[in-house]
Amino acid sequence: MPKYVKFNEPYNRSKFLEFLRREFLTDSFVSNIEEISLKNNGRIKKAFELGEDPALGITVFEFEHDSEKDPRVSLSREAFRIMADYGIRDALAIFKSLNSENYRFSYMSIELTKENGKIKNRYSNPKRYSFYLGPDAKIHTPEKFLSKRVIDLEDLRKRFSVEVVNKEFYEKIALLFTKLVGGKRKIGNKDRQFEPILTLPSTDPHNDHKILQEFAVRLIGRIIFVWFLKEKHSESGNPLVPKEVLSSQSVKEAIENNQDYYHEVIEPLFFEVLNTKLDERKERFRKPEFDQIPFLNGGLFAPRNHDYYEIDEITGFSKYLNTLKVPNEWLKELLELLETYNFTIDENTPVDVELSVDPEMLGRIFENLLAEINPETGESARKATGSYYTPRPIVEFMVDESLKHYLVSSTGITEKQAEKLLSYADEELNLNEDEKEKILDALSELKIIDPACGSGAFPMGLLQKIAYTLDKLDPDATEWKERQLKAVNPVFRNFIEEKFRNESASYIRKLGIIEHSIYGVDIQEIAVELSKLRVFLSLIVDTNVNDNIHENRGVKPLPNLEFKFVCANTLGKLHESKDNKQQRLGDTSSDKDILKLKAIMERFFNSYGNEKERLKDEFRKLQKKIAQAIDKEIFEKGNTKMIKSLGHELSQWDPFADKPSDWFDPEWMFGIKNGFDIVIANPPYIRQEALDSDLKEYLRKNFKTMTGTSDIYVAFYERGLELTREGGILVYISSNKFLRAKYGKALTKFLQQNYTVSKIIDFGDLPVFDATTYPCILTVKKAKPGEENHLCYLKVEDLNYKSLREEIERKSINVVIRKDSDRWVLEDKASLKLLEKIQAAGIPLGEYVNGKIFRGIVTGYNKAFIIDEAKRQELIQKDPKSAEIIKPYLTGKEIKRYSIEWNGKYLIFTRRGIDISKYPAIEHHLMHYKEDLIPKKKKSDKRRSKTRKI
Repeated sequence: MPKYVKFNEPYNRSKFLEFLRREFLTDSFVSNIEEISLKNNGRIKKAFELGEDPALGITVFEFEHDSEKDPRVSLSREAFRIMADYGIRDALAIFKSLNSENYRFSYMSIELTKENGKIKNRYSNPKRYSFYLGPDAKIHTPEKFLSKRVIDLEDLRKRFSVEVVNKEFYEKIALLFTKLVGGKRKIGNKDRQFEPILTLPSTDPHNDHKILQEFAVRLIGRIIFVWFLKEKHSESGNPLVPKEVLSSQSVKEAIENNQDYYHEVIEPLFFEVLNTKLDERKERFRKPEFDQIPFLNGGLFAPRNHDYYEIDEITGFSKYLNTLKVPNEWLKELLELLETYNFTIDENTPVDVELSVDPEMLGRIFENLLAEINPETGESARKATGSYYTPRPIVEFMVDESLKHYLVSSTGITEKQAEKLLSYADEELNLNEDEKEKILDALSELKIIDPACGSGAFPMGLLQKIAYTLDKLDPDATEWKERQLKAVNPVFRNFIEEKFRNESASYIRKLGIIEHSIYGVDIQEIAVELSKLRVFLSLIVDTNVNDNIHENRGVKPLPNLEFKFVCANTLGKLHESKDNKQQRLGDTSSDKDILKLKAIMERFFNSYGNEKERLKDEFRKLQKKIAQAIDKEIFEKGNTKMIKSLGHELSQWDPFADKPSDWFDPEWMFGIKNGFDIVIANPPYIRQEALDSDLKEYLRKNFKTMTGTSDIYVAFYERGLELTREGGILVYISSNKFLRAKYGKALTKFLQQNYTVSKIIDFGDLPVFDATTYPCILTVKKAKPGEENHLCYLKVEDLNYKSLREEIERKSINVVIRKDSDRWVLEDKASLKLLEKIQAAGIPLGEYVNGKIFRGIVTGYNKAFIIDEAKRQELIQKDPKSAEIIKPYLTGKEIKRYSIEWNGKYLIFTRRGIDISKYPAIEHHLMHYKEDLIPKKKKSDKRRSKTRKI
């Protein structure tokens, strides 16, 4: 712990300067306090330069502001401008509120350029990373990173790395998850096996492991959500959920009193308090601490089938009191972990990052846990230690890319204007009133879908960026609010106006975007639940809590998202007729009923209580009526083949149940008929070897781009473009293998002949997701290409996300893709000339081998057959003959442009015909992996035929 300053005490300038001088910065730090003259009357009321450290090249500032709740992005913008005016690129800064004893200690950096050759500096790539300090702060993280001297500027940057904090927090949550449900977890360098300690009714821990896992994910998700609610305060400073309601101390007291904490505290909190209006709560749950907690709605705390929550009417207690067991000690350990970290309800942006657990961290945790509980990705996800989540800078780039294309095509503004509008830098917009009106209209009409939404990274990224953009154009949300009111049925206008009353501009913006623009699909029920949770948390962040309003403390019930995020197989389609034309819902005489169905969807979004249940019943009855009418009309037209499926399938979809649909239709499920403006996703990367034969056959039959060896993301490209409206944009991050692999030939031909591909960002073998998936970002416009498609291509050399967009502008090459070519050659003209020269002078590799080259060596179990130098020496020492079948092993990523970067691995090359008994040392080595090497019979598992999000 630092000697001169305590991070959980109020800020004291002299003590903090002593800490910087003696314990944190280098010996070259010199203190020199000067007040800075402020040019504008902004949120920063006073600014001081406290000193500088020439060895690090940094200046230290102190900024005083008059807001108790630090408005981070706007404060940062003012501080960045002060840095630019002084010509300073790197700084440390204390942000001190005049109304609070808490403060933030930040590392800030910008890139500077002269503006039009004048003295005034223009800045770009602004970044602020902050520790939250003071009496209300948890000091585990700052003490870990701020308690020793900085060596150099790179070391300083690492001390403020949010990735380190995120990874540490995720690994601790993941360990607790494994302790609860059982399984293998790497601790240090060793794998440790845990037996399940969670007990559920009528489940065998081994046969129903997935039910255990999904219960645990929901439990952890809801508890962390409530933890964020504890950080949300009213205008009077009272938390939304009292701190004593959920704490390690309260579990400790339950243990001492021999109580079951899950059944006596957590279940009532979830299902009887947060899920129930105050005046409808049962008497036994009317405790003083519970009465302060508002009803939330939204279904997050509605009991699911596998929550096992049912009250016995006679005893008044859960029917599963003795058969559902969540150990008190485990809950105590979880809550103690949460109490170790600072939590912030302010969502991090690429510009402003707090080194606390923020709402985005929730997405990171659960995206990785989702990957762990998938049969196809479980083992590799556990090895990846939390890197299956799409990195924030990648999400940000793809969000900006899609919105830029949409705004340019729908409003007529230039690309430069769109980039400035979307930028977090201090950019002059140069938009006239007519252009602003067009942009506001376009954003109010925007429709976006993520067809493999996982825990909601892309929907949340788009929500935040659209809200930020609207804040620039319409700071008090008056124009936006009027557009939202115009979009609703006049009958409900008064209800929506009431929903907006007394709410912040940010809440009004977000609610409108969620209601009219954001949609998501995933085949995993738990993924859909987590996407909804992220949206709810984003709204809670900006809702106003007023203790003086008796009804629900002024908190508006959360919306219902059943028609915004659906659990369905994105690749599954409704039954098709003989001519392969899909039957549309509006092709039948039930048109009026379909319009009524869409009206119910709209009303359901803002409903709760009895009205919500009534609308559910109305939807189900009308759905059944429409399905019967469709079947009748099809029968009368003589197409009896469709009878078996279409009406039946339509009536079987239940948006209010816990089961996924085998098909997805945006008109029936969302009320969207003509496609989406933006389709954005990280589609599942499931290799063709992991797909069962039934699914392969379905994909080949229904997707023209799929071959017998295609990975499943290929079908997601085709389906995504089906979901895109004419002129709309698709932005995916997927494997780049299809660009060169034989199985990708059909997809590349499909894309180049039918669509305009504008950009490919190729990450090669860089570890974007930790596991080597060879990702690339593809931007495709749904518009017929000309004879030549001019494509921007960039091969990314390193993961310096800070300058990804600048690198694209600086290093990308313009590639011409001819419509009649059968593959893409992603090289510039000079490289193509060199390639032609090589081809003319040399002999292709294919002519040296007898037959075709399909793929490299497939071992069947790499862990057994691929060894390092130490194991090679050990085997040869035991039996010199082993050297005969141990060969140097190269992977594709080790073969560079003009050299080989071998990683020192070897292959035990036991090809067919080799008598392994002649090599006793190797035979003995392979016997350790006997169970893994003997093929196992596959169990018939219907769930394996469903695609999953990675």
